[in-house]
Amino acid sequence: MLSIVFVNIFYAGTNSSTQEGIQNARGVLYLTISEVIFTIAYSVVYELPGELVLYVRENTVYTPGPYYLATVLALIPKATFKALLFTIALYLALHSEFSLLSFCSYCLCTTAAAICGIAYGMTISSWIADIDIVITIMIPLDMLFLLMAGTFYNLRTLPSYLAYFKYSSMFYYATEAISIVHWSEIENIDCPASRGLPCLSNGTEVLSEYGYNENNFWWDMIGLLLLTILMNITAYLGTRRRRASRPIAY
Repeated sequence: MLSIVFVNIFYAGTNSSTQEGIQNARGVLYLTISEVIFTIAYSVVYELPGELVLYVRENTVYTPGPYYLATVLALIPKATFKALLFTIALYLALHSEFSLLSFCSYCLCTTAAAICGIAYGMTISSWIADIDIVITIMIPLDMLFLLMAGTFYNLRTLPSYLAYFKYSSMFYYATEAISIVHWSEIENIDCPASRGLPCLSNGTEVLSEYGYNENNFWWDMIGLLLLTILMNITAYLGTRRRRASRPIAY
C-alpha cells in the first residue's frame, strides 16, 4: 500500500492541461496500471502454491472445476478493493473536481486490469510448482508485456513483425483504456509560444503521439476480457494437471 502513498505524494496536483503536466499524467496512469497488475498477479503467485498442496491432498473431496472457480471468485473481491484504492489515489492526483461517471470509468479500467492480473498469476503458478522458477519466467514476460504497453516504446514505431505482440499484453489494453478515459476529457492544453518546440494542444493529440487510438476503449475492454478468459482456461488445465501428476513436495 506504500505505492498508493507515493502516488499521492509525487503526483498530487498534476495539471494535465499544461505541457509540463503531460509527462506526469502519463507517468501516474502507467504506474497505476502496472502496480495494480503486479500487486495482484504476484500475490496470487505467492499464495497459490500453498493452497495447491491442500488441493492435491484432498483429491477425493472436490473436483478441479469447482475448486478452481471458488479460488478465482474468492480472489476477486480483494483484487477489486486494491484496484479501488489505487483508483482513488489516481483520481485525487489528476482531478480537482469529482465526476461519478469519470470515476466509474477509471474503476472499470483498474478492475478489469486487476481481474486479468489474477488470471495471469494463476496461469503461471498453476503449471509450475517451484516459486523460484515462476519468478524467473515472469520477469522476462513482464518486460515484454511492459514494452508493448507503449510507455517505454512508441507503438507507432513498432516494427511490423512485432506489431501483433502488443495484443498479447494486458498492460497495453489497460494502459490504453485508462489513457483514453483521462485524455479524452482534456480538450485544451496550454501551448506557450515562447517554447519554440512542438506542442500537443489536446488530449487526442497526446493519445496519438504515443500510439493510442481514442476509439479503442471498448476494444481494449474486450481484449482484457479475452485475455482473462484464455489465461483462466490455461490456468484451469494447469490446476487439473496437478492431480494427474505427482503430488507437490512439502
